[in-house]
Amino acid sequence: MILTCARCAANKVLIMKIKENIASFFSSTRGETLETFQFISERFRDQRMKLFLKLIGRVPTPATLLDVGGTVDFWRDRIPEGFSLTLVNVFEQEPLEGIKVLVGDACDLTDFESQSFDVVFSNSVLGHVGGWKKQQQMASEIRRVGCQYFVQTPNQRFFLDWRTLVPFFHWLPSSVQAWCFQRFPVGRYKRVLKADLALELATRVRNVNAVELHNLFPDGTIVPERVFGLTKSFMVHTMGRD
Repeated sequence: MILTCARCAANKVLIMKIKENIASFFSSTRGETLETFQFISERFRDQRMKLFLKLIGRVPTPATLLDVGGTVDFWRDRIPEGFSLTLVNVFEQEPLEGIKVLVGDACDLTDFESQSFDVVFSNSVLGHVGGWKKQQQMASEIRRVGCQYFVQTPNQRFFLDWRTLVPFFHWLPSSVQAWCFQRFPVGRYKRVLKADLALELATRVRNVNAVELHNLFPDGTIVPERVFGLTKSFMVHTMGRD
């Protein structure tokens, strides 16, 4: 009996140590990793916009540009010359001179006629609309309303989870991710107590791989964005073609 109790106590200590190590691993990425993430994101965003502005410079003006999921702050001082810009997002925004803002759904752009925009742009939105069916709907709508498009999205097979900044976390099953969210801070996310909120955090982002992206945009050219030779994200576009 004494030996059994001792083993139970030892097992409890071992379990506690394992939980502490897991929590330490998932929460240790906040400081330096967040700074590195911001640096990398700004660097790639600048490179991405240089490519986009180079490609869009070949479009005859005056022309129309739609950003699906865009914000006024992103386009401040960035509006291409000769373009009228429309933004569609799920929340209201204060309009800015030269920018028309609308509240809408990236998966349902039926307010716009087919080919009603010369260029459609979308940056890091595809992974946030829901599951595969929703992503198919968004891609279909972008291809329908735009004569040309330029879309960027993270790579599901990149080792770093851009949502939490924890390596490999996005490869875990959703149930395991939700379990982690409920029990300790995960990367830049604080611990949540409610099971439904934990599950929402675990399922709110679904990024795609190269094969899925090609299926969504079969007429597009896929351009990888790489870090140390590894593809962190993709750009897919139909611009700059003769």
